[in-house]
Amino acid sequence: MNASSGSISSSQSIGVKQAVTLSSISLSFSSNSVYAGGSVTAKVTAKYSDGTTSDVTSQSTITGSSKLSVSGSTVSSIKAIGCLGEQSVSASYDGKNASASLTVVTDFKSVSLTCELTCLDNWASASGDGSRDIYLSVPMNDGGEVKAVVYGTLTTYNGDSYDITNNSLIKIWYENDLFKNGQSTDYMMPGDDMTFRIEYLGQTVKSWIVHY
Repeated sequence: MNASSGSISSSQSIGVKQAVTLSSISLSFSSNSVYAGGSVTAKVTAKYSDGTTSDVTSQSTITGSSKLSVSGSTVSSIKAIGCLGEQSVSASYDGKNASASLTVVTDFKSVSLTCELTCLDNWASASGDGSRDIYLSVPMNDGGEVKAVVYGTLTTYNGDSYDITNNSLIKIWYENDLFKNGQSTDYMMPGDDMTFRIEYLGQTVKSWIVHY
């Protein structure tokens, strides 16, 4: 701006300050991985046009996939079959959105089991604990219906203990057949090999082979 009066003049610059606006938001966690059934804390950070940042977690809306439960900034894994792996989390604040993946890992620690086999035709039997293959010896060319019974417990890192035959999180398979109440029967011939496996949260945690 310029002003003058006779031989006297002066000038002055007037600056217009730019308004600071929200540029983007980002979503992070106290840990990028969590045990099945565990929790982490989410944080939403706003970045502004002048380069400054601010924690806006408490003013944000945070949501998660169907295998996650969100309460405020606490994101918890729902322990269920299919919960393992990458789970998506989203955040929104003041018209801006962000997303991030939370990796859910198994809390499985160990499993102790007993597998008992009986040939119902000749009553040959064998048993094992799944730590090695099991051999069921029968006379040559003498096949028959084999009954398998598997029972035991599965433990997690936080000390939970589950009956492997009576828990919705655990499935026992005999080849492609699902055990019912820890029992299954199938017709086998000498020379047959069958794979047994235990799944926890949809992930195989123990497998062994029966040789007939």
